[in-house]
Amino acid sequence: MRFLARALVVGALLGAACKPDLHQTVSIVSQTQILAVREDPGEGAPKTDIQYLALVADSSGPLQTPVDWAFCNEREPLAELGPVSPKCYEPSGSWFSPIGIGTQVTGALPTLGCRQFGPEVPEPQANQPQGRPVDPDATGGYYQPARALVASGSADVIGIAETRLTCGLAGTPDQVTQFAHHYVANVNPMIDALTAGTTSLVTDESGATNPVPVGGVLSLTASWAPCPTPTGVCGDHFCALDETPTSCPDDCATLAGCTGAETYVNLDLATHSLLQQREGMQVSWFATAGAFDNDQTGRGPEEMTNFTTNGWRAPDRPGPVHLWAVLRDDRGGTGWAEYLFDVR
Repeated sequence: MRFLARALVVGALLGAACKPDLHQTVSIVSQTQILAVREDPGEGAPKTDIQYLALVADSSGPLQTPVDWAFCNEREPLAELGPVSPKCYEPSGSWFSPIGIGTQVTGALPTLGCRQFGPEVPEPQANQPQGRPVDPDATGGYYQPARALVASGSADVIGIAETRLTCGLAGTPDQVTQFAHHYVANVNPMIDALTAGTTSLVTDESGATNPVPVGGVLSLTASWAPCPTPTGVCGDHFCALDETPTSCPDDCATLAGCTGAETYVNLDLATHSLLQQREGMQVSWFATAGAFDNDQTGRGPEEMTNFTTNGWRAPDRPGPVHLWAVLRDDRGGTGWAEYLFDVR
């Protein structure tokens, strides 16, 4: 899932939504924010049931506050820039399909998702010229927007989750057949471990804390699962994607289900041929206090390393600090881990 939160990264929200403090560091949580949204499964065809889970926090730590969820069915006008229509950031409108209210909800992806946001010809609109299919992103992906709204005081905090749609391929008949046979739907990544130097940190799930001195500087390393590396094309098969053909070398291993940087098949728009690609991985860092060297770190698709590092300086006053590492792959998958520090 690609997650967009205008209060965090792109500027002022529309309508009644709150405006960000432009002098605030993105990674330091000082007010109610939607830090991330995870879907399960990480990709689905129209009508697939998707479970949405929001990570909401403020300066005191994680919040179990109700979230108002709705699918946004408004297409971004072709003449405008941006990944989704500005209308998706509004609190209400006829273009929304309600999903439910809660930190975690489940809803079926809209039936017309691949027509509105995918490679199929969209439905005609009254008094409007016929629209054209949406162009895929660099990973071949199409996305259904879903709005997450949190009431915070006198304002709303709005984020947009973009759920990856399984829509098939706009290629030759042979390519469509081969793609359908070998494409593996995206799996959400997971943080395997977070270390400070050589010390493994404990997550906040059991209430455990990680001691750190006042003003202490930690070198943090977030790691994820090392997915098997494919050897390439074996004959007419993309081995290592969803099967290991008997004609392929022994090191062609099944990759489906790996929670790290997955390898997948995609149509290269420049050469009009099917290629294997590897996911890039990005970690967004958040904490309720202190200071990070970088708001985001990660690895590109060409990097085989399964970890990324960042520096964090603890605050100059003692007390609890909540820290989150949010891991995203470039096909829209999301996972995170929470940590509690005892600054003393």
